[in-house]
Amino acid sequence: MLEQELKDVEAARNSLQQQLVTESVHAKDLASLELQDEQMRTAIDRDQQYLDAFMSQLKSVDLGMESGGYQTTLITPPDEAKQVAPRTTLISAASIIIGLALGTLLGVWSDVSNDRFLHAADIVRTLELPVLSQIPVFPLGGHTTPKRLPESVCLDPSLCTFYRSNSNGADAFRALRTAINVRIRANRAKVIQIASANKRDGKTTIAANLAISFAQSGKRVLLVDADLQSPRLHTLFHLSPTDGLSTVLVEAAEVHDAVLSSSVENLSILPSGPCPTTPADTLETPRLKELFDRLRDDYDLVLVDSPGMLQVSDSRIIAAQSDGVLLVISHGTNNRHQVLRSVEMLKFSETPILGVVLNRTAEPRVQHLVERNGKHLRQPKQHPQHAMPLPRFRR
Repeated sequence: MLEQELKDVEAARNSLQQQLVTESVHAKDLASLELQDEQMRTAIDRDQQYLDAFMSQLKSVDLGMESGGYQTTLITPPDEAKQVAPRTTLISAASIIIGLALGTLLGVWSDVSNDRFLHAADIVRTLELPVLSQIPVFPLGGHTTPKRLPESVCLDPSLCTFYRSNSNGADAFRALRTAINVRIRANRAKVIQIASANKRDGKTTIAANLAISFAQSGKRVLLVDADLQSPRLHTLFHLSPTDGLSTVLVEAAEVHDAVLSSSVENLSILPSGPCPTTPADTLETPRLKELFDRLRDDYDLVLVDSPGMLQVSDSRIIAAQSDGVLLVISHGTNNRHQVLRSVEMLKFSETPILGVVLNRTAEPRVQHLVERNGKHLRQPKQHPQHAMPLPRFRR
């Protein structure tokens, strides 16, 4: 019991020592606060003395009362009042001049600092390539066709050449089709690659609409999805393939088994197939050249959708086996360095560049440049044919 009491006493002593340390710290803080309070009270008393002295001196000074009031003397009579400020005319003129100067400088600076292609003439001047067509931004809703389609036909709304044949977008693709026919007539090219600098530039939508436009002209067209990493053609045409380009290249399937028919007459689709582990190794085989040689004999035109050239090397492998390349530039998105780098890659593969397609432009009318006799000539604008609106139908 004594040992227990001794332990309790020791614990109580330790607790009292801790309280003593804490109270000592508080005491020091209180002493510091008391010192500060004393200094502040002294400063307040000193300022109050200065204020009292100043007020007593101010009361003793009263010039008006000592002189009996204030006296004024008219030196010259006042003239007619005139407005001195603000000078409205001068300020307006200066504001207009400064605004015009700042606007001009801002426009010049914006034009110089912007490294993106905004006009077809800028592309022709910089890349020395013809702009075959300008694809406008077209709405995705409101499918309008001259005839009612069966319920089994269910394609993506972005295929304007199929749903809206009288729209500005369909006219732009028909103009692109005509320009490509002019370009490939000399060298009889059949395998054409659709390429762009980056992904999401709209090349897959352009490839699908262009293939439909060629098929509508009566040609037997095959649309090949060579983007083995992120394929999209099967979603545009609502297909569910099991085989495709990848299985054909590894000899796991035959071409005639992998090619699928679409809802568009004269148009067939070769989907990408299962995504391989290394797409570049799958494409860089002699089997790709043999496949393209066979497709040249079976179809009038083969359009190959490829991935972005700056992301992977797949596009350069496909370009080496193609007869020509159609370069897609997204309006206001691709910068000059990216596009120039893509053109250098295509020239290194020694594949002819048929021309450029300027995608997602705001201009509703179709404008395109073709090359004749070594000169770039601008063709007149084509106005779309306006048809009567037809009833909508549900997909």
